[in-house]
Amino acid sequence: MNAADFRLKFIKKTGIKPYQLMEYIIKCIIGVAGTFLLFLIFPTFHDQLYWIIISVMLSITHDNDSKAAVDRMKGNLIGSLVGLIGYFLEKFVNSSMFLTQFSEQAPSIVLIIIGVIITITLCTLLGFITVTRTALVAFFIVMIYEDDHHSYNGAIMRLISTITGCLLGLIINKAFSWFIRKTFDEFKAMTITKSKEKDHQDDDPISNIY
Repeated sequence: MNAADFRLKFIKKTGIKPYQLMEYIIKCIIGVAGTFLLFLIFPTFHDQLYWIIISVMLSITHDNDSKAAVDRMKGNLIGSLVGLIGYFLEKFVNSSMFLTQFSEQAPSIVLIIIGVIITITLCTLLGFITVTRTALVAFFIVMIYEDDHHSYNGAIMRLISTITGCLLGLIINKAFSWFIRKTFDEFKAMTITKSKEKDHQDDDPISNIY
């Protein structure tokens, strides 16, 4: 199997070009390395390391689609905000004697159901239905943190981590998109120049003699 056949078979099987696979892997490695670099500079926020890495991985795309990165950032923000609202609703729900008479876990279940409904509704009304799953993941992460630490700091730090991670992913997408476009334009210009030079030589009878 020659290189051209392998390339066509790879594209047919995976839906992407071989170079896009390598590019995607490199971008993810850069994203992880960039996150660790941030925490070497700002060691105080080391607890947010993995949340930022998650946001970076969710924002980086194989095809440098910046819109997808922005949409995922919006989904994360929506989920985190709903999680923050959930923290303030928790005290009200937990104080309900009606719910606790069924089970001690009943208030938490009701709160999660309310959060899921709000998250899906907001994503739909704002036109971000495609990132609803991302928003729901962010909501659950914030809720788990708040439940373990009994603090709304988790939601606030999750918002900061989300913005930081998504912006880092967006920058990586933009940088690769610019580099690829610049390289392609230079290659295209070089090809056109060579083609014109060849045509000029073919039209010049003296150059054809010598």
